[in-house]
Amino acid sequence: MPASPKLRILAGTDIGTSKTVTLIAVAPATGSAPPRVIGRGIADSAGMRKGVVRDLDAADAALREAISLAEREAARELRATVELSSTLVTLAGAHLISACCQGTVPVTGVRGVVRDSDVAEACESAKNRARFPGAEFPNHVPVIYFRQPFRVGRNIVEGDPRGMKAASLTASYWGVAADSAVLERLGSLVGRHIENRRFVVSSYASGSLLAAGDAARDGVLVVDIGAGVTDFILLADGHVALTGSLPVGGELLTRDLCAGLRLPQTEKAFQRAEQIKRNFDPAVLRATPAAATWRYGDHSVGDTKIPVRVIAKILEARLEELFVFILRRLGRHADGKLIPRGVILTGGGANLRGAAEIAERTFGLKTRVAGRQDFPAWVPEELQKPEYSAALGLLAQARTPQNAPRPAAAVRAGTRGLLSKLLRKVGI
Repeated sequence: MPASPKLRILAGTDIGTSKTVTLIAVAPATGSAPPRVIGRGIADSAGMRKGVVRDLDAADAALREAISLAEREAARELRATVELSSTLVTLAGAHLISACCQGTVPVTGVRGVVRDSDVAEACESAKNRARFPGAEFPNHVPVIYFRQPFRVGRNIVEGDPRGMKAASLTASYWGVAADSAVLERLGSLVGRHIENRRFVVSSYASGSLLAAGDAARDGVLVVDIGAGVTDFILLADGHVALTGSLPVGGELLTRDLCAGLRLPQTEKAFQRAEQIKRNFDPAVLRATPAAATWRYGDHSVGDTKIPVRVIAKILEARLEELFVFILRRLGRHADGKLIPRGVILTGGGANLRGAAEIAERTFGLKTRVAGRQDFPAWVPEELQKPEYSAALGLLAQARTPQNAPRPAAAVRAGTRGLLSKLLRKVGI
C-alpha cells in the first residue's frame, strides 16, 4: 500500500516455538491516537526452537503464511493492496544475556552544573563499560540498553539531571545482548519477506503493553510463558529494572508429563499429554478421590491406568520449578516491597489452569493471568488473550518514532568491521 501522508501502517511479528503471529494496524501519521488493528495472521510454527531458527525453510513457510493472512485481512479492511515493507520482531531465547551497566563521570561544568556534554559522556561511559556475563565478542552483540534513573552525586534523579549541581554524574542502563549467529539467522528469515525490521526484546513487548502507567511506576513482574521459552521483566519506577529468559516453556511441561507417565514416545502420546495438561486444574484435582485414575489407550483391554494425583504432582512440580528459577534470577529484587503490584502471567502457558495459584505460592506475591483489564482499550476483544500480548506490544512500540523499523542496510554511526556487517544484515 502506498504511504499515506495521513496514515501509518504498523506491523508486529511474533515468531514462537508453537505459533507465528503477524498483526497489522493503522494509526494517524501525527498525534497520539491509538492504533487500530486491521489484519491478523496466525500460523502453526515450524523450524523454531526456543527462540532460535533451526530449520530456515520450515520457519519460512510458517512466517509466509502468517504475513499473507494478515496482509489479506488488512487489504479487505482498507480496500487496497497491503504489502508490508517493515515490521517489529520479537527476540527471545536463552541466548539473550543481560546485565546492569553503569558509568560515572566528573561534572566539569561551571559551578558543578550538569550539562548536555556530561549526560552524553556518562551514557557513553555506561555502555562502554557494559560487561555481559559469559559473552565474548563477537559471539554476542548488544541489542538494547534500557535507561534507568541517573544519579547526581549519591542521589537518584527520576527526571532530567541537566541543570543540577553535583561533583559527579552516574548513568545506568539495563543492557541486553544476543548471540550474533542467532540474530543473523532470524534477520535472514524475516528479510525474505520484509525489508525493514527491528528486534524488540519479547518480555519488554509484553510487559510494556500490560503494565503501563501506575503498575510500571509502582513495581510489577510480568512473566511470559511461551511454548519453548519463558521470558520475564521487572518494571519499577517506570523503568526496566531487570529482564531474563529461560529455555523452559509449556512444551517442556508436556514432554515431562509424557516421561513421568511413561507414555510412548509418539506424536499421539504427546498430543494426549498436551490435552491432559490443558485440562489440569488443581482445585478440581484436590476434590478428586485419591484412588481416581486416568486411562491411556483406546478404552479397551490393555489400557494403562494412571493415578490422577500423579498427573497433578508432575505438573505442579514443573511449574513450581520454573517459578523458582525466576525467583533466583530476581535475587534481591524479589522483595515484595519492590513489587507491590505483584505478578502478571502472560503467553500461551499462562492459560494453564492453576498457573497463577502456583506462581502466587512460589513468589509470595499476588498473581493474576493477563485479562481484559490489562489490555489497552484499542485491542480488539478477540485478541485480549495472553498468547497475543507480545505481538500486540510490538504494535504499541511501533507507534513510537524511535522504535520504527528501519532498512536493514542502516548501521549505527561509528560501527566498523565485523559488527558493522552483522548489524547491516539483521537491521539493528
